[in-house]
Amino acid sequence: MIKKIISALNLVSACACFVIGALLSIELGFDVSVENRELFSRMHTVLILYFLADTLCRILLSKNIKNTILSRILDALLIIPLVGKGVPGLPLFDNYLVVQILLLFVMMGRLPHVNGLFRKLKFNPAQIFLIGFLLAIIIGSLFLSLPLSRSIDTHLSFIDAIFTATSAICVTGLVTQDIGYAFSGFGQSIILVLIQLGGIGIMTFYALLTIVLNRKMSHNETSEYQETLLSDSATHPFAVIKYIIGLTIILESIGVLLLFSFWKDDFESPIKAFLYAVFHSISAFCNAGFSLFPNSLAGYVDQPSILITIALLIILGGIGFPVIFNIMNQNFKHFQWRRLRVQTKIPIVVTSALILVGMVLIYFGESQNALVDYGFKGKLLMSFFHSVSSRTAGFQAMSLTTFHVSTLWVLIILMFIGASPGSTGGGIKTTTFGLMFASLRSTLQGESRVEWFGRTITMANTFKAMSIITVSLSTIGLFFYVLLWFEDLPFMSLLFEAISAFGTVGFSLDVTPQLSTGGKVALIVLMFLGRVGPLTFAYALSSRKPKPNYAYPEEKILLG
Repeated sequence: MIKKIISALNLVSACACFVIGALLSIELGFDVSVENRELFSRMHTVLILYFLADTLCRILLSKNIKNTILSRILDALLIIPLVGKGVPGLPLFDNYLVVQILLLFVMMGRLPHVNGLFRKLKFNPAQIFLIGFLLAIIIGSLFLSLPLSRSIDTHLSFIDAIFTATSAICVTGLVTQDIGYAFSGFGQSIILVLIQLGGIGIMTFYALLTIVLNRKMSHNETSEYQETLLSDSATHPFAVIKYIIGLTIILESIGVLLLFSFWKDDFESPIKAFLYAVFHSISAFCNAGFSLFPNSLAGYVDQPSILITIALLIILGGIGFPVIFNIMNQNFKHFQWRRLRVQTKIPIVVTSALILVGMVLIYFGESQNALVDYGFKGKLLMSFFHSVSSRTAGFQAMSLTTFHVSTLWVLIILMFIGASPGSTGGGIKTTTFGLMFASLRSTLQGESRVEWFGRTITMANTFKAMSIITVSLSTIGLFFYVLLWFEDLPFMSLLFEAISAFGTVGFSLDVTPQLSTGGKVALIVLMFLGRVGPLTFAYALSSRKPKPNYAYPEEKILLG
């Protein structure tokens, strides 16, 4: 009987969390009239009384009252709003913002109940992951909508808050306003947390979500996580989470120390220089491209040490945790290239080739154009930096509007390919591009198998690569059409914006602030799809059919 009561309480608690989310979205995102504000105040009071009654019931029904009280210590703070003065007849705390923050934290503490509701609705893991990702965007948007998050002289609409939160957690870098000016220190901290959360990787984000929701990973999920991030299948996924987080902290800390040493004399105080170093180091390693400077890194074109540090952080973040994991497990005294996994070799080779080819094409394309005023070393540095940054990072050392259209096309191709699997970047990934290249080579040579680095690539991998490219191009084409419908802006600018959003790059030809609400919504969805992957999104929406135990006869068809 007690279990049934607790189960019912959990179900109602989950529904109450959705009500809180809806209320806060309306209150923080729109101008609420005095009458509606009073109505919402009464609804706040009802929610507060419910959660207090819920906590009391759980304490009375619990066998271990002490542990129950300690696990619900945050709920006790809800008594505070009831001791002040407020709505006549039912006291409410005068500070409206305090009540909103308290309800938000209570909602976050009840996320396991939301997970229980998802289980009853029989959501699959991919659907739970997508919903968790959306919840992170919503919560981030609510925090960015708080007056505490904005600077005094700026106004931020709710659509701009959603756009910024989505861009941050999808580590894109596209912004509708200058975040160094529009947001306060608190708002910039929220953006940084979203960047870090989104940058640690999709599978890691999902694994962490299972911990937060007090949910165990199934055997299939554990195997998938191991195949994605591990070279040693015996290693437990949660041990790898610790490894990834530890490696992230170490590399970002090195970036902070280097940037701080370069910037310590450029700011009015060492503390501000340190905070800027922290923000840009995390943003660079996570391939986010967010900058607190109004013109990104254009102010440091004459300081190669800063641009090279940022570029190296971008490369390390974009090469992928599986690659670093595999390399770190090698015996460096007897290091041999052939001992590395193909999963490691392909990203290294493709990444190196893309950086080099991009650098050469940018150099020759802009030597007599945007880079005409630079010397030979300056041209090489700018070409190298933008070649690296174009593959999902988005930092700019100069305005891209000065680039020739042929160079913009090179950047579009690099943005579409993106970083490597299991990394902090987006795009179709280097392995997908590399596999398509190997498949083309095999076809031209008349071979029936795809081979690379002394290994035969499975047909399942080849089919998946083809599907990723097809779905990605279709997705970009659809939302590019939407942008053309809503916006009266140059064709190339909108195409560049669409590819940048899908590849989670953040490069822009200065059109993002000019977008209408419809255009912003289109880019929000495109950034989300680009980060989680269109195939993952499709898997979440589709139902899996059982595999049949038969196969139809084969037949050849004419192609080309």
